[in-house]
Amino acid sequence: MPDLVTHTTAAWVCGRAWLPRPGLLLLLFGAQLPDLATRVPAILLDHAQARWVLPLHTPVGLLLLCLLLAQAFTVTWRRRAFALLMAGSGTHLLLDAMQENLRGSYHWFFPFSFWNGQLGWFAIEAAVPTIPVQLAVVGVVEFMLRRRRREP
Repeated sequence: MPDLVTHTTAAWVCGRAWLPRPGLLLLLFGAQLPDLATRVPAILLDHAQARWVLPLHTPVGLLLLCLLLAQAFTVTWRRRAFALLMAGSGTHLLLDAMQENLRGSYHWFFPFSFWNGQLGWFAIEAAVPTIPVQLAVVGVVEFMLRRRRREP
């Protein structure tokens, strides 16, 4: 699984140039949402007891979770919040689909199929050594964007 930093930087790259800050924060939260909804219970509970949250790491589960979370926003923001949460979750699932996972715990067409259609382009831990580079790129681009806004 790409780590949370990789998921967050991928969503940041997708949304930084065109989203205002509240929208960008929702996109970034959506990118972390699948792992937060499944990994946190798995860490806090026994892994066997946390199996009930595994469907939250599928498109159908995320659709329902994002719909539920969007209800916390005002009526004018609900559709936008839902779309941004789903877009962030989509970047997360896209990165997860590219990896090679030996357990095969990602079921993209749940509940209709338990097919594990991962592409196997990189190993689970391959993204971790690139974290300093990712953070450096984010820092440089953020610095340049802020500097460009100050110039007349």
